[in-house]
Amino acid sequence: MSARATGRRASQQRATPQRLDPLGGLTAQYFIWSVAIIAVAVAVTQVVRHANDVRSPALEAIALLCIVAAGGAVVDGAAARRFPFSARRHAFLHVLGVLAVAFDLAGRDHGAGESAAWGAVCLAILLMTIGSYRPAAEILLMTAVSSITVAALVVGFSAGLTPAQVALFAITRAAPIAAVGAGAAAFSNTLVTRLTQWQNGAAERAEIARATVREELLAEVSNARHELLEHRAAPFLQDVLDRGVVTPADAARARGLATALRRTMLAEAGRGWLVELADTVDDPERVADRMTPQQRMALGALISELRAIASLVPGSIAVSATTRSSEAVVTMTATFTQDGARLRTAAYLAVLRTFFRRATLVVGPTTVTVTLEFVPAN
Repeated sequence: MSARATGRRASQQRATPQRLDPLGGLTAQYFIWSVAIIAVAVAVTQVVRHANDVRSPALEAIALLCIVAAGGAVVDGAAARRFPFSARRHAFLHVLGVLAVAFDLAGRDHGAGESAAWGAVCLAILLMTIGSYRPAAEILLMTAVSSITVAALVVGFSAGLTPAQVALFAITRAAPIAAVGAGAAAFSNTLVTRLTQWQNGAAERAEIARATVREELLAEVSNARHELLEHRAAPFLQDVLDRGVVTPADAARARGLATALRRTMLAEAGRGWLVELADTVDDPERVADRMTPQQRMALGALISELRAIASLVPGSIAVSATTRSSEAVVTMTATFTQDGARLRTAAYLAVLRTFFRRATLVVGPTTVTVTLEFVPAN
């Protein structure tokens, strides 16, 4: 396996769906609210329905509060102000779910059977959303620990039940957690894999686009130099040599040719990396040169993706950059033929919002406008 492939694999393992797709994490908030409400409703229903089996209302109340707190932790963690959903919060969710199972079992008559350990079902419900926020390996690890712990708790509080009943009881309480956790891990792994592949592919296409534009620019500069030297400077020098006399007019013309050549050289030296990608660049403050490598990669990948769309109007990608107080603002526009601007908006924003402070993408009938805001590097 190459060093690049190894690095990409390691980066993928460290990535989380929320970091790769912030927009998806925000969209999932509405589902999370529903899941949290359902989990609490199930907990309350089970407590009321099997109240006759409760011998310690205080412990049962604590178990119910654990589920309420777990639901609140998930909802709060999914909020934009809490970005990203941390591993500590994920572990806290599992701890609360397992505690709910423990307090519920402790608060009921031994051998209560079907009425006990409803906290495991509630934890499984809450885990339905975790695949949008945490990596697959972490989800599998915490799910396995919680499932085993719940099964052990059930066995420990199974006095009065037959071995077959104990086995069935343990499986029915641990299985929902394991099943939902495995599904969430699979979803997380699929999302991370696809987004990472998209990013890597976009980066490769951006590099190809840069190489193509670089070759065109080098050819353009070479032609400009050739025209200046062969058709203007060379005839002038030959004329001076033939006459053998340098006049004031010759000196003035020589200065003009030197100035033109210097401007050509400076223009080439002053070209930023963005000039190699966009058709038109308006960046007098050289804001683009103060982007981080990751920001350059993201913007370059987007431009490369746009160029791969057949309906793009040639020469229509324009980028302008300026500063506002301590922030920089980059605006990119592209024009497409009628009904041609059909883009994977969510995928683009998922990458851009990972590296930029703010990113917006507006798709019109024939135009696409992207606005990026960031703090320029010194």
